Amino acid sequence: MYAAVQAVNEKTGIRDILEETYGPEKSSSLIDYSMHSILNKTDVSNSFETKMRNELTCSSELRNDTYFSDLFENRMDEEHELLLKKKWAVQCRKDGAEGVYITLFFDYQNGSERVTSLLKKINGEIERVNNSGDNEIGNNFKNLLTKEIDSNGNEFVKIKTEELQKAINEKGLYSIITSDELKPKEIHDLYASRNASET
Repeated sequence: MYAAVQAVNEKTGIRDILEETYGPEKSSSLIDYSMHSILNKTDVSNSFETKMRNELTCSSELRNDTYFSDLFENRMDEEHELLLKKKWAVQCRKDGAEGVYITLFFDYQNGSERVTSLLKKINGEIERVNNSGDNEIGNNFKNLLTKEIDSNGNEFVKIKTEELQKAINEKGLYSIITSDELKPKEIHDLYASRNASET
């Protein structure tokens, strides 16, 4: 995995951008946490120390759950997060991306696991409606999904993004769902203006 991270950085420059933004200690820890998440298919840090003990890491020492909790809760701020996303967007454009869309998120209490579960259920319902003879949206999903007709007259299922946003906020994950391109400043303003109940 360490070799894959080095190859990805060679291709994209993501580690360099992280280091420019957060410095060597935090950037190494963030990459180690990403490797842990990919290898173990989890975003829970309490297993980091045992799961990564035999892996080659970017940090000079093996981190633990206490370290990551402090890092994410107290040592990373919105200003640097916005700067990272801006630098990453600029790099993507340099690499030939025609459009770069950024999503901010604020996660707590394993909110992302709950949201992932919700999104899987929504995707399953969309597939069921599209592929079965019964093309009615199930009662549990009527507040999140709707049917529309495309320009060729074909019916398709569409997610109600505003309702999904509300459901996501209730699950403990703040995010911005949009199909429109937003400038980093606009995204930051949306994030900064969120209601306290959303966090």
